[in-house]
Amino acid sequence: MRNFYVIGVMSGTSIDGVDFVYVKFTQNDTWNFKIINSKTYQYEDSITEFLIDISKKGIEEIKKIDIEYSKKLAIYINQFIDEFSINKIDFVSSHGHTAIHDPSNSFTYQIGNLPILSKETNYNIICDFRVQDIELGGQGAPLVPVGEKYLFNEYDSFINLGGFANISNHLQESLIAYDICPVNIVLNNLSKKIGKDFDNKGSIASSGKLIINLYEELEKLEYYQSSPPKSLGIEWVDANIFPLINKYSDYPIEDLLNTLSNHIANQISNNLKEIDRVLVTGGGTYNDYLIDIIRSRTDSEIIIPSKNIIEFKEALIFAFLGVLRYLNINNCYSSVTGASKDHCSGTDRVAEVVKKNEDAEVIINIQGDEPLIDANIIDDLLGLFEDKDVNMGTAISTKLRVDDLLDDNVVKAIIDQDKNVIDFKRNIYDSEIGGLYRHIGIYGFRRNTLFQFSMLDQSPREKKRKLEQMRALDNDLPIRATITGFESFAVDTKSDLNKVLQIMEAKEIGLD
Repeated sequence: MRNFYVIGVMSGTSIDGVDFVYVKFTQNDTWNFKIINSKTYQYEDSITEFLIDISKKGIEEIKKIDIEYSKKLAIYINQFIDEFSINKIDFVSSHGHTAIHDPSNSFTYQIGNLPILSKETNYNIICDFRVQDIELGGQGAPLVPVGEKYLFNEYDSFINLGGFANISNHLQESLIAYDICPVNIVLNNLSKKIGKDFDNKGSIASSGKLIINLYEELEKLEYYQSSPPKSLGIEWVDANIFPLINKYSDYPIEDLLNTLSNHIANQISNNLKEIDRVLVTGGGTYNDYLIDIIRSRTDSEIIIPSKNIIEFKEALIFAFLGVLRYLNINNCYSSVTGASKDHCSGTDRVAEVVKKNEDAEVIINIQGDEPLIDANIIDDLLGLFEDKDVNMGTAISTKLRVDDLLDDNVVKAIIDQDKNVIDFKRNIYDSEIGGLYRHIGIYGFRRNTLFQFSMLDQSPREKKRKLEQMRALDNDLPIRATITGFESFAVDTKSDLNKVLQIMEAKEIGLD
């Protein structure tokens, strides 16, 4: 069993705010999760203003916005951590905000993914989930279905009603997922014309009348006739939906909202043929009128989950996609996005930060579960790289207690006569005890080696033992060890945390 504590960050096309979850993921035979904390931070007017119509701005202006948005997102992350007193974080997994999504021209741009996040938060950031998929010929979307497969496998299909409606169908052997139609990105736009941020419960739409000609023109749009994989962006809405709405602008907003709601419901029901149980999430689930129309047009059971899942499912799943990226497990499926192959997408900002610092020759990465690591160990690890043959290093300790041998959370290392690590183990049943050392969660990399390591596929032994360092050994990447007498106190359990807090308190009052 292995636990991951992750903050998931999601900003959607509705531009109403940014969602945060703090989640504990547990890996056994299956994946389980517990949302510990969650919150939506509403965007300030200044942020909303520069996010509206961002897709119409030039690339240089978007890059400037990206810097400011990344800084602001870092503030939100720190605020979330402080507000809930979060002290155990493996990494932050962030979707960012979609500025441009144009897969037909092989281009996507997510703002809020700059190395600024790592610098301003002091946490490892995993982000940029769409870029690699586009490079592999995919749509770069939808990405959520992979998370649904692992975390919500009791349902047949899933629909998210956010800025766009998207569906993932799990009945087939291969995942099939795609965007159905725009939802809140259109409905909210119409509501704002009469001074409302949104149509509460669909009450305005329910008071309107169907505009037959507009409805028929919407239904005939070419996108709805095309087969998946396919995805939508604001660019498509600007080119296809808003011109039609403007064509009927003389009609009352109530009628326009009614017509669009019926159109949305019809498109969704068209995609629910022969599906029994459908989990529906996203802000659109609060639109009672829309949900009622959908239910009236399909035989599928429409299931609305708890408020926490409705509002934070996408943030939850992007947190999980970060875990898969961390473990180098495929989190993008070609059957969903249309990419040339299944792959593991996302950027680890440790490597990204290094790319921005061309003077760095050796990088020291201290894992977040080693809060008491001795500064001398860092110096000793750095000293290994005086040997030009060393490209990757770590630290091991002679302080290996008897109870550590039976604790799977304590990683044990075995070295050869040259102090190169030849194996890492969580249990010692297949090992000789005499050659074991306690592994300490710190690594050193030469610059190019770090980039090489970050691009390697997950190895079979890494998957089995849940130890990413096996990836290096299995790819003939030697790891030189520095031996220390330091007694490591890694934080893997609540009792570990209590022990570390006691040690830190003792040091503060001079008892150590």
